[in-house]
Amino acid sequence: MMEFACTQIREDSMKRILAGFVVTAFAPSAMFGFAVPGIAAVPDDRQEVSAEVVAQSLAGVGSSLRFTPAVSSGLGENPLRGGAVDVPADLTDGVKFTISDGTMLVVELPGAESAEEAAVLADGTVTYPSEGFSNSVIVSDLGTQMLTTIAAASAPTTYEYEMELAPGQNLQIADDGGAEIVDSSGRPVMSVLAPWAQDAAGKEIPTRYLVEGDKLIQVIEHTSVPGATYPVVADPAFVPWVVARCLLGLGLNWATITRIWSMGGAGSVQAAFGYAAARCVMGR
Repeated sequence: MMEFACTQIREDSMKRILAGFVVTAFAPSAMFGFAVPGIAAVPDDRQEVSAEVVAQSLAGVGSSLRFTPAVSSGLGENPLRGGAVDVPADLTDGVKFTISDGTMLVVELPGAESAEEAAVLADGTVTYPSEGFSNSVIVSDLGTQMLTTIAAASAPTTYEYEMELAPGQNLQIADDGGAEIVDSSGRPVMSVLAPWAQDAAGKEIPTRYLVEGDKLIQVIEHTSVPGATYPVVADPAFVPWVVARCLLGLGLNWATITRIWSMGGAGSVQAAFGYAAARCVMGR
């Protein structure tokens, strides 16, 4: 009986040791510190990019964002210089712009089918949690930024924005590396600023746009940067051409206009560039 009891104790101890080995061996995030701050320690291609992760990521790159949310921004229809933008609760509905000439532009965001229902952050940013990467929408007085938050190196490097254009409109790459939508006469109706991407440590990530028919494709080379810190945040940013045309008419160059975009609101624009520039933003 004593020999049996000792044998049983030894077997139980061995099971516990083996169990501990299995748990540790298959938890690389615990052994090697693979987990990304703020993101659950799950396989890379299934990392959930929650609303909390997005909020932390955007706060980390806040000074580099093109726009800041307008006071009234959020779900539903938001006023936009020269029209309006409708931000959906269900991302499969697309983001809808009403342009100054009354035409409609619908932008379908990447991965919309797998995105969760919209969550509105404290500042008015609308985000759509998902796995691998997520989308967010910032509506400002100047334009609309559609942000991708990329969880890990296993996430895609190309993100497609399919446009539903009005008859006669075309999507094309602009001279500055951005893009623009033009009407049948070649007149721009919507501008997309040159692409931007940054990792969680503030490092610039190489990025560029491609156009295939009615698709705007952002290539984000986050896997090509040694030591890139995730999450990585990227855009495109859409600006009604009526705003850009007004500012260009004041003699401002594109570098100055890009600075104006980053200020977000009419008050800060007026303080830096005067009342006439603020009137362009406010549509007066």
